[in-house]
Amino acid sequence: MKKWIRGLAFAVILALLIGRTYQILSWKDTYGDYRSSIQQLYHTGNDLMDVVFVGTSHVFDAVNPAVLWEEYGISGFVLGSSAQGREITYHYLIEMCKTQSPKVVCVDVYGLTIELTANADIYRGTLAMRLSLNSIQLTQEVVENKTEQLQHILRWPIIHTRYREIAKQDFVEIEYNVFGRGYSLQWGRTSSEPMSEELLDDTVQADLGEEKMEWLQSLVDLSEQEGFELIFTVMPYDLENDESAWEIYNTAKAFAKENDIAFLDFNVLADEVGIDYEQDFCDDTHLNAWGAQKVSSYLGAILKEHVELEDHRGDDAYYLWDLDLEYYLSELVKNES
Repeated sequence: MKKWIRGLAFAVILALLIGRTYQILSWKDTYGDYRSSIQQLYHTGNDLMDVVFVGTSHVFDAVNPAVLWEEYGISGFVLGSSAQGREITYHYLIEMCKTQSPKVVCVDVYGLTIELTANADIYRGTLAMRLSLNSIQLTQEVVENKTEQLQHILRWPIIHTRYREIAKQDFVEIEYNVFGRGYSLQWGRTSSEPMSEELLDDTVQADLGEEKMEWLQSLVDLSEQEGFELIFTVMPYDLENDESAWEIYNTAKAFAKENDIAFLDFNVLADEVGIDYEQDFCDDTHLNAWGAQKVSSYLGAILKEHVELEDHRGDDAYYLWDLDLEYYLSELVKNES
Protein backbone atom coordinates (compact mmCIF):
# COMPACT_ATOMS: atom_id res chain seq x y z
CA MET A 1 0.00 0.00 0.00
CA LYS A 2 2.81 2.38 0.95
CA LYS A 3 4.65 1.60 -2.31
CA TRP A 4 1.48 2.41 -4.24
CA ILE A 5 1.12 5.75 -2.45
CA ARG A 6 4.79 6.59 -2.99
CA GLY A 7 4.47 5.69 -6.66
CA LEU A 8 1.40 7.87 -7.06
CA ALA A 9 3.07 10.77 -5.24
CA PHE A 10 6.13 10.45 -7.46
CA ALA A 11 3.95 10.43 -10.60
CA VAL A 12 2.06 13.54 -9.45
CA ILE A 13 5.28 15.42 -8.60
CA LEU A 14 6.85 14.40 -11.90
CA ALA A 15 3.79 15.55 -13.82
CA LEU A 16 3.84 18.90 -12.01
CA LEU A 17 7.54 19.36 -12.73
CA ILE A 18 7.11 18.50 -16.40
CA GLY A 19 4.12 20.83 -16.65
CA ARG A 20 6.02 23.70 -15.05
CA THR A 21 9.08 23.07 -17.20
CA TYR A 22 6.94 23.12 -20.33
CA GLN A 23 5.28 26.34 -19.17
CA ILE A 24 8.70 27.97 -18.81
CA LEU A 25 10.11 26.75 -22.12
CA SER A 26 6.93 27.07 -24.17
CA TRP A 27 6.69 29.47 -27.10
CA LYS A 28 5.10 32.74 -25.94
CA ASP A 29 5.36 34.98 -28.95
CA THR A 30 3.24 35.73 -32.00
CA TYR A 31 4.73 39.13 -32.87
CA GLY A 32 7.80 39.86 -30.78
CA ASP A 33 8.96 40.76 -27.26
CA TYR A 34 7.01 37.87 -25.69
CA ARG A 35 3.76 39.47 -26.82
CA SER A 36 1.16 37.02 -28.03
CA SER A 37 -2.29 37.65 -29.48
CA ILE A 38 -3.10 33.98 -28.89
CA GLN A 39 -2.27 34.24 -25.18
CA GLN A 40 -4.46 37.34 -25.00
CA LEU A 41 -7.27 35.37 -26.65
CA TYR A 42 -6.91 32.60 -24.06
CA HIS A 43 -7.02 35.17 -21.24
CA THR A 44 -10.30 36.65 -22.48
CA GLY A 45 -13.66 35.44 -21.20
CA ASN A 46 -16.18 33.87 -23.54
CA ASP A 47 -18.25 35.90 -25.99
CA LEU A 48 -16.75 39.30 -25.22
CA MET A 49 -15.32 40.24 -28.63
CA ASP A 50 -17.61 42.18 -30.96
CA VAL A 51 -15.11 42.77 -33.77
CA VAL A 52 -11.97 40.75 -34.55
CA PHE A 53 -9.20 41.87 -36.90
CA VAL A 54 -6.94 39.18 -38.36
CA GLY A 55 -3.68 39.42 -40.28
CA THR A 56 0.00 40.28 -40.28
CA SER A 57 1.95 43.10 -38.64
CA HIS A 58 0.17 45.43 -41.08
CA VAL A 59 -2.91 44.83 -38.92
CA PHE A 60 -1.51 44.67 -35.40
CA ASP A 61 0.35 47.93 -36.03
CA ALA A 62 -2.68 49.64 -37.59
CA VAL A 63 -5.75 48.75 -35.51
CA ASN A 64 -5.81 49.91 -31.89
CA PRO A 65 -8.73 48.43 -29.91
CA ALA A 66 -8.14 51.03 -27.17
CA VAL A 67 -9.29 53.73 -29.63
CA LEU A 68 -12.35 51.70 -30.63
CA TRP A 69 -13.14 51.26 -26.94
CA GLU A 70 -12.57 54.88 -25.92
CA GLU A 71 -14.52 56.43 -28.78
CA TYR A 72 -17.26 53.89 -29.47
CA GLY A 73 -17.37 51.27 -26.70
CA ILE A 74 -16.56 48.57 -29.27
CA SER A 75 -14.83 45.49 -27.84
CA GLY A 76 -12.33 44.96 -30.64
CA PHE A 77 -9.48 42.47 -30.75
CA VAL A 78 -6.51 41.97 -33.09
CA LEU A 79 -5.66 38.33 -33.71
CA GLY A 80 -2.37 38.90 -35.49
CA SER A 81 1.01 37.28 -35.98
CA SER A 82 4.15 38.26 -37.85
CA ALA A 83 3.99 37.44 -41.58
CA GLN A 84 0.77 35.58 -40.87
CA GLY A 85 0.27 33.05 -43.62
CA ARG A 86 -3.17 32.34 -45.01
CA GLU A 87 -3.33 28.97 -43.26
CA ILE A 88 -2.60 30.62 -39.92
CA THR A 89 -5.28 33.24 -40.51
CA TYR A 90 -7.89 30.56 -41.09
CA HIS A 91 -6.95 28.36 -38.15
CA TYR A 92 -6.61 31.33 -35.81
CA LEU A 93 -10.20 32.15 -36.69
CA ILE A 94 -11.21 28.58 -35.91
CA GLU A 95 -9.44 28.89 -32.54
CA MET A 96 -11.12 32.22 -31.82
CA CYS A 97 -14.58 30.85 -32.64
CA LYS A 98 -14.19 28.21 -29.92
CA THR A 99 -14.77 30.90 -27.28
CA GLN A 100 -15.96 34.02 -29.10
CA SER A 101 -18.96 34.97 -31.24
CA PRO A 102 -18.00 38.24 -32.92
CA LYS A 103 -20.48 40.12 -35.04
CA VAL A 104 -17.75 41.21 -37.46
CA VAL A 105 -14.42 39.72 -38.56
CA CYS A 106 -12.07 41.88 -40.63
CA VAL A 107 -9.51 39.83 -42.57
CA ASP A 108 -6.58 41.69 -44.11
CA VAL A 109 -5.86 40.32 -47.59
CA TYR A 110 -2.18 41.27 -47.56
CA GLY A 111 -1.75 37.55 -46.85
CA LEU A 112 -2.55 36.91 -50.51
CA THR A 113 0.74 38.57 -51.49
CA ILE A 114 3.11 36.58 -49.26
CA GLU A 115 4.07 32.98 -48.58
CA LEU A 116 4.82 31.51 -45.16
CA THR A 117 8.45 30.37 -45.32
CA ALA A 118 10.44 31.57 -42.28
CA ASN A 119 10.74 29.11 -39.39
CA ALA A 120 10.21 31.88 -36.83
CA ASP A 121 6.87 32.83 -38.39
CA ILE A 122 5.80 29.18 -38.57
CA TYR A 123 6.75 28.75 -34.91
CA ARG A 124 4.73 31.83 -34.02
CA GLY A 125 1.75 30.44 -35.86
CA THR A 126 1.82 26.88 -34.55
CA LEU A 127 3.63 26.72 -31.19
CA ALA A 128 1.76 29.57 -29.50
CA MET A 129 -1.55 27.71 -29.83
CA ARG A 130 -2.81 25.18 -27.34
CA LEU A 131 -2.51 21.64 -28.58
CA SER A 132 -5.75 20.61 -30.26
CA LEU A 133 -7.06 19.07 -33.46
CA ASN A 134 -7.09 22.59 -34.88
CA SER A 135 -3.40 23.22 -34.11
CA ILE A 136 -2.46 19.79 -35.47
CA GLN A 137 -4.31 20.50 -38.72
CA LEU A 138 -2.53 23.84 -39.01
CA THR A 139 0.85 22.17 -38.45
CA GLN A 140 0.12 19.61 -41.16
CA GLU A 141 -0.70 22.42 -43.59
CA VAL A 142 2.34 24.63 -43.00
CA VAL A 143 5.05 22.04 -42.22
CA GLU A 144 5.74 19.70 -45.12
CA ASN A 145 8.26 17.30 -43.59
CA LYS A 146 6.54 14.52 -41.58
CA THR A 147 9.31 14.37 -38.97
CA GLU A 148 9.15 18.13 -38.45
CA GLN A 149 5.37 17.93 -38.22
CA LEU A 150 5.71 15.52 -35.31
CA GLN A 151 8.24 17.82 -33.65
CA HIS A 152 5.80 20.73 -33.91
CA ILE A 153 2.96 18.65 -32.52
CA LEU A 154 5.00 17.28 -29.61
CA ARG A 155 6.52 20.75 -29.01
CA TRP A 156 9.35 19.43 -26.78
CA PRO A 157 11.82 18.65 -29.62
CA ILE A 158 11.68 22.33 -30.59
CA ILE A 159 11.30 24.22 -27.32
CA HIS A 160 13.79 22.24 -25.20
CA THR A 161 16.67 24.32 -26.63
CA ARG A 162 15.11 27.55 -25.37
CA TYR A 163 16.94 27.27 -22.05
CA ARG A 164 19.69 29.40 -23.65
CA GLU A 165 17.30 32.32 -24.07
CA ILE A 166 15.24 32.05 -20.88
CA ALA A 167 14.12 35.44 -19.59
CA LYS A 168 11.99 36.81 -16.77
CA GLN A 169 8.92 36.73 -19.03
CA ASP A 170 9.19 32.94 -19.22
CA PHE A 171 8.43 32.69 -15.50
CA VAL A 172 5.87 35.46 -15.06
CA GLU A 173 3.03 36.20 -17.46
CA ILE A 174 3.55 39.75 -18.71
CA GLU A 175 0.60 42.01 -17.99
CA TYR A 176 0.18 42.96 -21.64
CA ASN A 177 -0.66 39.35 -22.53
CA VAL A 178 -3.48 39.51 -20.01
CA PHE A 179 -5.09 42.87 -20.72
CA GLY A 180 -3.72 43.72 -24.18
CA ARG A 181 -6.10 43.41 -27.09
CA GLY A 182 -3.57 42.39 -29.72
CA TYR A 183 -2.33 45.82 -30.85
CA SER A 184 1.40 46.61 -31.00
CA LEU A 185 2.23 50.20 -30.08
CA GLN A 186 4.79 51.81 -32.39
CA TRP A 187 6.11 55.30 -31.64
CA GLY A 188 8.76 55.89 -34.32
CA ARG A 189 8.27 58.30 -37.20
CA THR A 190 9.47 57.62 -40.74
CA SER A 191 8.06 58.87 -44.03
CA SER A 192 6.41 56.51 -46.48
CA GLU A 193 5.07 56.87 -50.03
CA PRO A 194 1.39 57.36 -50.89
CA MET A 195 -0.14 55.28 -53.65
CA SER A 196 0.29 56.72 -57.13
CA GLU A 197 -2.64 57.53 -59.37
CA GLU A 198 -1.59 54.78 -61.80
CA LEU A 199 -2.45 52.14 -59.23
CA LEU A 200 -6.05 53.31 -58.92
CA ASP A 201 -7.08 51.33 -62.00
CA ASP A 202 -8.98 48.38 -60.53
CA THR A 203 -9.59 46.68 -63.87
CA VAL A 204 -6.11 45.09 -63.93
CA GLN A 205 -6.33 41.84 -61.99
CA ALA A 206 -3.96 39.01 -61.13
CA ASP A 207 -4.67 35.31 -61.49
CA LEU A 208 -4.63 34.17 -57.87
CA GLY A 209 -4.68 30.49 -58.64
CA GLU A 210 -6.86 27.79 -57.15
CA GLU A 211 -5.33 27.69 -53.63
CA LYS A 212 -5.75 31.41 -52.94
CA MET A 213 -9.27 31.51 -54.34
CA GLU A 214 -10.16 28.54 -52.16
CA TRP A 215 -8.79 30.42 -49.16
CA LEU A 216 -11.05 33.39 -49.89
CA GLN A 217 -14.02 31.06 -50.26
CA SER A 218 -13.15 29.27 -47.01
CA LEU A 219 -13.44 32.61 -45.18
CA VAL A 220 -16.88 33.16 -46.69
CA ASP A 221 -17.94 29.64 -45.70
CA LEU A 222 -16.65 30.14 -42.14
CA SER A 223 -18.48 33.44 -41.79
CA GLU A 224 -21.73 31.76 -42.81
CA GLN A 225 -21.10 28.84 -40.49
CA GLU A 226 -20.23 30.99 -37.46
CA GLY A 227 -22.65 33.82 -38.18
CA PHE A 228 -20.27 36.79 -38.39
CA GLU A 229 -20.13 39.51 -41.02
CA LEU A 230 -16.95 39.34 -43.07
CA ILE A 231 -14.99 42.42 -44.16
CA PHE A 232 -11.79 42.46 -46.21
CA THR A 233 -9.18 45.12 -45.51
CA VAL A 234 -5.86 46.36 -46.83
CA MET A 235 -3.95 48.48 -44.33
CA PRO A 236 -1.91 51.44 -45.63
CA TYR A 237 1.66 50.82 -46.71
CA ASP A 238 4.10 51.74 -49.47
CA LEU A 239 2.67 50.04 -52.56
CA GLU A 240 5.18 51.66 -54.89
CA ASN A 241 7.69 48.92 -54.02
CA ASP A 242 5.01 46.22 -54.22
CA GLU A 243 3.09 47.09 -57.37
CA SER A 244 2.15 43.49 -58.21
CA ALA A 245 0.19 43.42 -54.97
CA TRP A 246 -2.23 45.97 -56.37
CA GLU A 247 -3.38 43.55 -59.08
CA ILE A 248 -3.90 40.90 -56.40
CA TYR A 249 -6.00 43.30 -54.34
CA ASN A 250 -8.09 44.08 -57.42
CA THR A 251 -8.91 40.38 -57.77
CA ALA A 252 -9.78 40.13 -54.07
CA LYS A 253 -11.92 43.24 -54.42
CA ALA A 254 -13.82 41.69 -57.34
CA PHE A 255 -14.34 38.51 -55.30
CA ALA A 256 -15.63 40.59 -52.40
CA LYS A 257 -18.09 42.39 -54.66
CA GLU A 258 -19.39 39.09 -56.04
CA ASN A 259 -19.96 37.83 -52.50
CA ASP A 260 -21.40 41.05 -51.05
CA ILE A 261 -18.40 41.60 -48.76
CA ALA A 262 -17.24 45.10 -47.79
CA PHE A 263 -13.70 45.88 -48.99
CA LEU A 264 -11.80 48.64 -47.18
CA ASP A 265 -8.50 49.54 -48.84
CA PHE A 266 -6.83 52.18 -46.70
CA ASN A 267 -4.34 52.99 -49.43
CA VAL A 268 -7.31 54.27 -51.45
CA LEU A 269 -8.98 55.77 -48.38
CA ALA A 270 -5.82 57.45 -47.08
CA ASP A 271 -6.94 61.02 -47.81
CA GLU A 272 -10.39 60.40 -46.36
CA VAL A 273 -8.88 58.87 -43.23
CA GLY A 274 -6.32 61.67 -42.97
CA ILE A 275 -3.18 59.54 -43.24
CA ASP A 276 -0.05 61.70 -43.31
CA TYR A 277 2.68 59.75 -45.11
CA GLU A 278 5.33 61.98 -43.59
CA GLN A 279 4.22 61.53 -39.97
CA ASP A 280 2.03 58.45 -39.50
CA PHE A 281 4.45 55.59 -40.26
CA CYS A 282 7.13 53.97 -38.14
CA ASP A 283 8.63 52.50 -41.33
CA ASP A 284 7.44 52.32 -44.93
CA THR A 285 5.05 49.42 -44.31
CA HIS A 286 3.76 49.91 -40.75
CA LEU A 287 1.75 52.66 -39.10
CA ASN A 288 2.84 54.26 -35.84
CA ALA A 289 0.47 55.01 -32.95
CA TRP A 290 -0.76 58.25 -34.52
CA GLY A 291 -1.53 56.59 -37.83
CA ALA A 292 -3.24 53.70 -36.04
CA GLN A 293 -5.38 56.16 -34.11
CA LYS A 294 -6.71 57.57 -37.40
CA VAL A 295 -7.40 54.17 -38.96
CA SER A 296 -9.03 52.84 -35.78
CA SER A 297 -11.24 55.90 -35.37
CA TYR A 298 -12.35 55.63 -39.01
CA LEU A 299 -13.05 51.91 -38.65
CA GLY A 300 -15.08 52.52 -35.50
CA ALA A 301 -17.28 55.06 -37.27
CA ILE A 302 -17.86 52.70 -40.22
CA LEU A 303 -18.68 49.79 -37.93
CA LYS A 304 -21.06 51.82 -35.78
CA GLU A 305 -22.87 53.10 -38.85
CA HIS A 306 -23.34 49.77 -40.61
CA VAL A 307 -23.43 47.17 -37.83
CA GLU A 308 -25.54 47.07 -34.69
CA LEU A 309 -22.87 47.08 -31.98
CA GLU A 310 -23.58 47.63 -28.30
CA ASP A 311 -21.61 50.22 -26.34
CA HIS A 312 -20.01 48.14 -23.56
CA ARG A 313 -18.34 50.99 -21.67
CA GLY A 314 -19.22 50.77 -17.98
CA ASP A 315 -19.81 47.01 -18.11
CA ASP A 316 -17.48 45.29 -15.62
CA ALA A 317 -17.35 42.17 -17.80
CA TYR A 318 -15.19 44.18 -20.23
CA TYR A 319 -12.59 45.29 -17.67
CA LEU A 320 -9.75 44.06 -19.91
CA TRP A 321 -10.62 46.79 -22.42
CA ASP A 322 -10.61 49.36 -19.60
CA LEU A 323 -7.13 48.20 -18.57
CA ASP A 324 -5.93 48.29 -22.17
CA LEU A 325 -7.17 51.86 -22.59
CA GLU A 326 -5.52 52.89 -19.34
CA TYR A 327 -2.21 51.46 -20.55
CA TYR A 328 -2.51 53.11 -23.96
CA LEU A 329 -3.30 56.54 -22.52
CA SER A 330 -0.37 56.34 -20.11
CA GLU A 331 1.98 55.44 -22.99
CA LEU A 332 0.51 58.23 -25.09
CA VAL A 333 1.28 60.81 -22.41
CA LYS A 334 4.87 59.57 -22.10
CA ASN A 335 5.48 59.63 -25.86
CA GLU A 336 3.82 62.96 -26.61
CA SER A 337 5.58 64.85 -23.84
